[in-house]
Amino acid sequence: METFSVGVEKAAAAPTDLAKLRKSSLPSFYQRHVKIHLYRFILVLFLLVAWQVVAGRLIPVNWIASPLLVAKTAWDWIASGILFFHLKITFIEMLVGSLLGASAAIATGFLLSSSRLLAEALLPYISAFYGIPRIALAPLFVIWFGIGIVSKIALVTVVVFFLVFFNAFVGARDVDRIYLDTMRVMGASKWDVFTKVTLPYSAGWIFVGLKFALPRALIAAVVGEIISSNRGLGYLLEESGSMFDVSGILVAVFVLAILGVLMNMALNRLEAITNRYRFLD
Repeated sequence: METFSVGVEKAAAAPTDLAKLRKSSLPSFYQRHVKIHLYRFILVLFLLVAWQVVAGRLIPVNWIASPLLVAKTAWDWIASGILFFHLKITFIEMLVGSLLGASAAIATGFLLSSSRLLAEALLPYISAFYGIPRIALAPLFVIWFGIGIVSKIALVTVVVFFLVFFNAFVGARDVDRIYLDTMRVMGASKWDVFTKVTLPYSAGWIFVGLKFALPRALIAAVVGEIISSNRGLGYLLEESGSMFDVSGILVAVFVLAILGVLMNMALNRLEAITNRYRFLD
């Protein structure tokens, strides 16, 4: 009897010991976060020091400005308000164009996925237009809408539309027919089928399209500003390049890189939030 009780106690203790072993084998908070950020900081510090040493000594300063000179230019632009003014213009162009392009792409993709006849009629034309480099349309948009913000928004809208449309179309078309048929048998309306089946199951495809589209939206806005504009980060790049101001070019490039990282983080956060509520019903 005592042997049996000892065996039961060992069996009960085994899962606890296994859990402790697994917990001890996992990396600690320090290993997962602090060390990673420390390594990143050391790498950045090393690159900055190497850059400072090389600039003006091994490489002429008119080829690559030193970090101190870049920081001074950035501070001057921030203090005068120039940087935030042009950043706001580029951000508005990208945001408005992305919203318009993504909305039109999702609506068109869902519409064509629900009608095979309409899809077969329009897809060849959409594919043909997709093959045209969108940047080549920038001069045409300047002629139509002028050198202001509208022509850049139009260019961003076109760029985002095609990158999101095909994902929305394929995502909506590949929804499992079992779910659609089950909803219809249960008497669900078309709106219920759309909101509770089609949209949730195609959301993953749409976010993939958005992750490809947003960086290209930023590129389209900047290229449009470089081609013809008197405002925006692209204008700052073009003006700095025409004056051979390497530090100004680098400041604009770094700001664009930071903006791209922040956009990607915001999109990942939005995707994580929507994932929680996709299939609650």
